[in-house]
Amino acid sequence: MMNTKIYKQVHGYATDLLTAAEKEDIPAFTKLYDALKALCYEHEDGEKNHPVQWETLADFTEETEDAIAFYSKAFGCAEDLGDKEFLASISYSWAFLLNDDGQVEAAKDMATQAKEYSENSGDSRLKEDIEALLNAMI
Repeated sequence: MMNTKIYKQVHGYATDLLTAAEKEDIPAFTKLYDALKALCYEHEDGEKNHPVQWETLADFTEETEDAIAFYSKAFGCAEDLGDKEFLASISYSWAFLLNDDGQVEAAKDMATQAKEYSENSGDSRLKEDIEALLNAMI
């Protein structure tokens, strides 16, 4: 269970990061990104550590290697929680990144993993997105 205050902070950062990106406001984006990153590291080893914050950070990270490191942290948190919904979501986002980076075989493996984690999920949109990604890589 994610701390509500932390969830609201992460959601707020994500919303504001999207707005800054759409406006191409690099200073605002950088400031928000740094604040989100600081929040993640602040909670990294504590009970408030949660995959949502790391996945969100990874989603807004431009450098592939850094994004992969953050997806890895998110994945570890999700494994600790035993939450297959998060594992599916993180695996999908990770696969999408790998595919965009031209790492197609690794992306296929990650997308297949996402599909397996999502099998018992009630998130039909995520399932559709995973299928679409897999079909696009065939």
